[in-house]
Amino acid sequence: MSNDITALELIVKIKKQAESFDTVVLQEGEANALVEALEKAQQRIDELMGAIEVCQHNLSDTEDAMHIWAERAEKAESKLITRTGKLHEPVAYAPKGHIARYLKDENAGCWVYGKPTNGDDERLYFELSAPSVKLPTNSGWNSDPYNHGRNDGISECTKALRAAGIHVIEGEEQ
Repeated sequence: MSNDITALELIVKIKKQAESFDTVVLQEGEANALVEALEKAQQRIDELMGAIEVCQHNLSDTEDAMHIWAERAEKAESKLITRTGKLHEPVAYAPKGHIARYLKDENAGCWVYGKPTNGDDERLYFELSAPSVKLPTNSGWNSDPYNHGRNDGISECTKALRAAGIHVIEGEEQ
């Protein structure tokens, strides 16, 4: 069929004839157009059913993975309880009182600005501090002043790491 509007017009015509008569008379071209529209509709239905099956399969895989991770978490919790006798609370990202100080605009001594204050968990502060990275000073391959290729890569990497707040320790010559 050339377009969907013709198919819709044909369906409207058939409905009108069916209201008035027991039988519907179609010309050969109209019947062929109707068959083609039905075949297209069936093809689209098959495509959608295939997509539904794929989604259901993916969903069942996701559910299986969730069950596996839940079982692993339960096992880890039970091991922790057996070893320590209690379940430790997870470490929070913001120390006690931090949000209240932030809302009151009292951030001068807040751990976010460089040091923990009274009541803050210092262990959390040091866990969240930037890591240090040791990089070589040069590539060790034709490391002369005129060969900048690899050494420039190392210096660019060093600059990017420092810009991201990571402490870079100058390494040894290779």
